[in-house]
Amino acid sequence: MTTAGNLIWLARDASHLTQKELADRAGVPQSTISSIERGHRQPSVEFLIKIIQAAGLDLRLVLSQPDQNEVGLDGSGVDAVRAAMRPPR
Repeated sequence: MTTAGNLIWLARDASHLTQKELADRAGVPQSTISSIERGHRQPSVEFLIKIIQAAGLDLRLVLSQPDQNEVGLDGSGVDAVRAAMRPPR
């Protein structure tokens, strides 16, 4: 199952953003992004929506990919999630 931290990391990765860049876009400290990605904090649903939008991703697309939002501890599934989250060009 994808954690909130994994989801934020994947959103950043799909958008080619650093933690600092995403934090600046979302108006939060970089340490907040880092803490969530490492699993030290659990964000609210509202915060996740804010981050997905700050990454420039389509929220409907991210939420409509339940079968592709499975990332194993070994990293399996990452490519499918990246592809599903990649912003249109």
